Amino acid sequence: MHIPKVFLLAGCLGLAGSHACAESDFTASFRLRGGFDTNPLLAIGQGGGSLFVAADTALAAGMKADGYTLGVAAEATAMHYAQPRITPTRGGKVILRGSIGDDDLRLDSTSTIADISSYTLRSSELIQSVRAESRRGPIKLFATAEGGRTSLNQANAIFQDFLPDPQQHLRGTLIPGVSLVSGKFEVGASVNLSARRYLQEFDVFGYRRDNERVQPFLFAKYGGDAVTAFGSVSRLYGTWHDPDFTNVDRILFDASLSWRAAPFGIDL
Repeated sequence: MHIPKVFLLAGCLGLAGSHACAESDFTASFRLRGGFDTNPLLAIGQGGGSLFVAADTALAAGMKADGYTLGVAAEATAMHYAQPRITPTRGGKVILRGSIGDDDLRLDSTSTIADISSYTLRSSELIQSVRAESRRGPIKLFATAEGGRTSLNQANAIFQDFLPDPQQHLRGTLIPGVSLVSGKFEVGASVNLSARRYLQEFDVFGYRRDNERVQPFLFAKYGGDAVTAFGSVSRLYGTWHDPDFTNVDRILFDASLSWRAAPFGIDL
């Protein structure tokens, strides 16, 4: 399943009321495609690929008034195979976004519901995120709180089928931070605090998968008209409750650079 458009649509919603989206508060698309899928090697009773036909739909709608914005983006996919023994793929995602406030104090809320079912994957997810941001001159304070519930089941080589029960867990995340803004430059620090708790203490293989993670960040970014750049360094500390799982203590780096000179663009 491919769900690229929903993120672009959600990004448009975040710009609702700006010149980028000011003339349109609703957009929708439909795509019909077909081909040959060589992947269903794990499908029950099927050792090869199959012809398929698929339909993808997407929509986005948004509005802006004094002090607040509201929006929704959604996408759905259905894929059917000529080989009747291959389970069809069906999935969808809905993103609800809202914001209130101004540069002095702004609150943003994002709710995400996603579900997919295929011959090798059954997954559902519910995520709620709230972000608060405040500007005091060049200093920006921000904090994000996120909670989620995930159910995941995948076909695997051990059972030659899906797991008897899906792996289900709850996730909580808190990300406080501060940055210094000067023109188009921003430099700051934050820390990602998160924990996962599985609904079953032991999974079907007998492992405890509960874990906690702490990840402090240092980051810098530049947002120009033609050039945007971002870089960060962080250290990830991960602690797992099962002795068979190795704890994590690693330094991570992230860097990106984009250059736009119409009609060309380069992303690194």
